[in-house]
Amino acid sequence: TASSLVGSLTCGILSGYFGRKKVTIAANVISVIGFLFLRFAESATLLYIGRIFGGYTFGILFANTPLYNGEISQSKLRKFTGAFMVLFHNAGLVITFGLSTILNWRTTVLIMMAFPCLNTILLIFCPESPTWLMICGQNEQAISVVRSLRGNEEVSVKEIQRIEQNIRKQKESAIVDTDASPLKNKIKIMGKGTFIRPFLVVSMLLAIGWHWTGGPIIPFYTIDILRGVNIPMDPYLCAFIISGYQLFMAIISTIVSSIIPRRRLF
Repeated sequence: TASSLVGSLTCGILSGYFGRKKVTIAANVISVIGFLFLRFAESATLLYIGRIFGGYTFGILFANTPLYNGEISQSKLRKFTGAFMVLFHNAGLVITFGLSTILNWRTTVLIMMAFPCLNTILLIFCPESPTWLMICGQNEQAISVVRSLRGNEEVSVKEIQRIEQNIRKQKESAIVDTDASPLKNKIKIMGKGTFIRPFLVVSMLLAIGWHWTGGPIIPFYTIDILRGVNIPMDPYLCAFIISGYQLFMAIISTIVSSIIPRRRLF
């Protein structure tokens, strides 16, 4: 959990400096290294190292993937692509628990390692985020990327103009006091009610209602919990059914979120 937090905290700095694509590729490579530690571990120390690598990449990918997907997706598709991260996260739990019912954990780890390997290879052929390219001043390359992604000149021009406008507005809103340091300017922006109200509602209530009640941790200890309560059922099969139900609800949520506004659904 601590390594995931570090990954999430460093993601913004890394993706802002190196780019969304490069950071995603690097995170997948680190994930593969973590899987290798788990697969060939002969001591608890190696298991801990593998989990630290895995937690760190989880934090990076959980923060960076929705950002990258949103920046390369068409505006009409962002309602769906924004929800794909959680959807496929639940799908991964289903696959993991499903394999665990019929295979030993080392074989399961080896099979699951194929996903970051495949992801790394496929990402090499994917474009960098056009928004990041424009922030870095690489306008010509950003325009070329948008054209290749959209396949329509008119749509590409409008999207480039929208990205330029958004970047300009962000720079204007960041300028609070030209004589103050960037850190003080950010603190002043964070002190405004327009930031504090949604931040407290979404971040704090989500933390209290989900994280503090063990929501993210329970899936990783589902089998141990089921063994502890001595249910008359194979705990691996039961965990597979629970994760399958979560995946089903994630699919329903993805569909509903395209109809109902996000705030109302939340």
